[in-house]
Amino acid sequence: MVRQILEKCSEFGIELHSLFIDFKQAFDKVSRPRIYESLKMLKSPTKLIKLVKTTLTNSRAVVEIYQGRTDVFNINNGVRQGDALSTILFNLVLEAALLKTDLRGNISARTKQLCAYADDIVIIARMQKALKETFITLQKEAEKLGLIINTKLNTCS
Repeated sequence: MVRQILEKCSEFGIELHSLFIDFKQAFDKVSRPRIYESLKMLKSPTKLIKLVKTTLTNSRAVVEIYQGRTDVFNINNGVRQGDALSTILFNLVLEAALLKTDLRGNISARTKQLCAYADDIVIIARMQKALKETFITLQKEAEKLGLIINTKLNTCS
């Protein structure tokens, strides 16, 4: 989808700026209270929210390493790794945050657009100022969720 947007804008001579965003340990860091708030904001049924709370409450884990196992410890943040519900919950929480950025529509009719897949996001804007404003709004909303944007530069070799 992003490639098609870039190709069409290039074809019609539309200036475009893109910023790709990755969150640090996104599935581990998302705030559980924010999960419940996001579900409520998205008008999820109360019964479903209670079931999600039940699933995440009193999460405990043990890490097995070559030399043995760690002691059992509590998990108070994030979603359960490997659980089918994890991706759905994370996407719903991110959706609630993205709704606050007011980016409905697409780049052909607006000056900025946001595309997301799981925890990877790209902001596309026609002007650098719009890109910066959108990034700052997204960063603030993400921090409320317990998400930190990864600023480490990764290069492909």
